[in-house]
Amino acid sequence: MNFFDTHAHIGLIYDDPIEQLRVIQQAKQAGVTRIISINNSLMDFQKVYATLKSVSGIYHAVGVAPSEVTNPGPDWINTIEKSLSLPNVVAVGETGLDYYKQFGDKRSQIELFITQLEIAQKYNKPVIIHNRDAGKDIYDVLTERLPDAGAIFHCYSEDAAYAKKMS
Repeated sequence: MNFFDTHAHIGLIYDDPIEQLRVIQQAKQAGVTRIISINNSLMDFQKVYATLKSVSGIYHAVGVAPSEVTNPGPDWINTIEKSLSLPNVVAVGETGLDYYKQFGDKRSQIELFITQLEIAQKYNKPVIIHNRDAGKDIYDVLTERLPDAGAIFHCYSEDAAYAKKMS
């Protein structure tokens, strides 16, 4: 049996490139044939991508997580757009809203989220969405701005009825 890990924070778990390669090898031995590497910040994306860009079966998402709303990085929009043309970069994310930990304010999180949805639409990429205690706002934004390529919820704090409503 083969598995596809659609949300692996390899760079958050292991900062050392050798350890990143080791954990991927262990995953492959356990039957995980494909992995999408997720990062919270563009700096993390750049480091992890440099290490893993040529490893077979490893794909990447690039984006700014809600936890980074107060400091997305210089020229962050251009950085995401350029990164989307790199080999094996398959999605925008993780992006979304996190009201539980109260990163920045709601308005700035929503603006960051909407901008990344627009980038995903422009480049025909799906988004990987983080939703913690922000279900109504996520729903409201997505009803108007869901990219044509779709979205994956990796995290949400609502119930099964919410998941059905979002499908």
